[in-house]
Amino acid sequence: ETAKEIGANCIVTAHNMNDQAETFLMRLIRGAGITGLTGIKPILKMSNSLKNPHNDQAITISRPLLNTKRSDIESYLREKQLSACIDSSNFSTKLTRNKIRLDILPKISTINPKAIEAISRTTDMLREWQEVFIDNSPSQLINSKDNEIKLSLDTLLNIPEVMRHQKLRDSIEQIYGKIHGITAKHIISIDSLLVDGKSGKKILLPNNLEVAREFEHIIIRTTANLIPSSDNNTNNIDSFDLPINSYWVGKLFTLSYQIVTKLETSNYPRDMFTVLDLDKIGEKLKVRFRLPGDKYLPTGHKNPEKLKRLMLEKRIPLSERKLWPLVITPNNEIIWAPKLPLAAEFAANSKSSHFAII
Repeated sequence: ETAKEIGANCIVTAHNMNDQAETFLMRLIRGAGITGLTGIKPILKMSNSLKNPHNDQAITISRPLLNTKRSDIESYLREKQLSACIDSSNFSTKLTRNKIRLDILPKISTINPKAIEAISRTTDMLREWQEVFIDNSPSQLINSKDNEIKLSLDTLLNIPEVMRHQKLRDSIEQIYGKIHGITAKHIISIDSLLVDGKSGKKILLPNNLEVAREFEHIIIRTTANLIPSSDNNTNNIDSFDLPINSYWVGKLFTLSYQIVTKLETSNYPRDMFTVLDLDKIGEKLKVRFRLPGDKYLPTGHKNPEKLKRLMLEKRIPLSERKLWPLVITPNNEIIWAPKLPLAAEFAANSKSSHFAII
C-alpha cells in the first residue's frame, strides 16, 4: 500500500541467506513440492493487481542480501557502528521459524558448519531446475478468462507428473494470486481427478476455489464464478424480452433476433444460428434459463426430448448449463438454444415466406 501511495516501482527487503535456509527447512518439514523448496525468490514481480498507479507497472520486490549470511551483515553493522531493529518475538521458540533458527539450524551446523551456504545453493539449483524443466514445459492453457482457467486433459496427462503438478499449482496461483493454503495433498487430489475422474466431478479447494472435470478439460475457477450475475439478471425463474431486431446479453452468449430474407438464411453456421418461420413465432420472444423437467420436440426427432439429455449429448459442461440461454415464446414454449436443435414446430420450410434468425 505504501509503495502504491508513493508511486514506487520496487520494494527492497533485507532477507538474507539464513532466512532462505529457515524457509527451506520449514517447507521441507511440511512436505512442500519443488516450487516451495526453491525458497525465497531474489526478485519477485507482483501480480497485476499490485501496480504503480503512476505508470501502470507491476511492483517488484528485490532481495539483494539473499546470498549474504546474517553474521556477515551483523559484522558489517558493528564495523560501521550502525544499529539494527530487533523484534523481541524472534526469540520465542513457540514460532516454527524461530525454533528452526534457534534450535535446529545450530544443530545442523554442528554436522556441517557450512550448512546455511549448502542449503542456499540447493535452493538456487532447484530454482534453475524449475525454470528449465517446468516453466519451459509444453503449455496446456486453452482458455483463460476472469476467475477461470480451462486446461486440456490430454496435454496434462502427456507430460511428466512433476511438470503436471507444477502446471496445476501455477494455474491456481494465476487464478487466486497466490498458492497459500494449497498443499501437495490438494494437488494429488486434482491429479486423481485427471486420471480417474468422470465428467462433472469436482474438488473444492481452500480460498473459494473449485477444480472440475468437464469432458476433455479441467476447469479451475473461483466458486463466485458459478453464481449468475445479478447485473445480468440471470435468474432461473425470470424471463427477459427479446423483441425483433434487438439483442440480449448474457454471461455465455449474446443473442440477436433479426429478420432476414430467404437468400440470407444460408449464410449462418447452424450450431450458433437458427432460421425460423417468422409467421409461426411472431416478433416478441423471450429468454430464460433452464428449469427442472424442461423438454421439447427438436427438429428431426419423433418424440419430445429432455433438455438435460440434449445438453449432455452436445457435451455442454455442467457448470454452464444453469447459464445457458433458452429462447422461448411468450407462452413459455422452448424454441431454441445455442448448439441445440430448433424446435420442430417453429422451423422454416419450403412453404415459409417470412424468415428470422437468432
